[in-house]
Amino acid sequence: MPETAVLLNNLSMWHCFALSISLICLIWTSYVDLKTYILPDIFTAIVFVFGLFTALFDPLVVSAQGALFGAFAGTFGSWLLREIVLHWQKKEALGLGDVKLFGAAGIWVGAEGVVSVAFYGSLITIVVYALIWAATRRGSLKALIPYGPGICVGLVITLLIGPIGPYFVQLFN
Repeated sequence: MPETAVLLNNLSMWHCFALSISLICLIWTSYVDLKTYILPDIFTAIVFVFGLFTALFDPLVVSAQGALFGAFAGTFGSWLLREIVLHWQKKEALGLGDVKLFGAAGIWVGAEGVVSVAFYGSLITIVVYALIWAATRRGSLKALIPYGPGICVGLVITLLIGPIGPYFVQLFN
């Protein structure tokens, strides 16, 4: 069983509180993004701050250093992807709200976990929108798709089952 999943069974009162508040913010963030295509900074900031305090004062899942490196990896990695697509395609693939949300996710799961958040979030977003399109036959491949809800679900999945890296290592061994 991945390390994160084992640790989540031994949460302190602070972790339960911080995760609950962060989960509420992730739900609201997803709702607002689905309705407006905008991720409110206040909810992302709350998730970031609670993740940072958790890493600093009760580092059960990720250390303070791992959290800061995860925030950097999530923010810089998604910003770099955004800029590359913007330069080549002349259109925005990720909004700055998505970039900030990846940074907040990195605080909670570290750098390795951010990759998992992106993987799970992308997979869920693609599957959900493919099913919606198949059911309604409306929309096009050029339609705007809010990615915030996928990032939020990817973060929750990563927190529950851990980073995807160990699964791939076991797969190839």
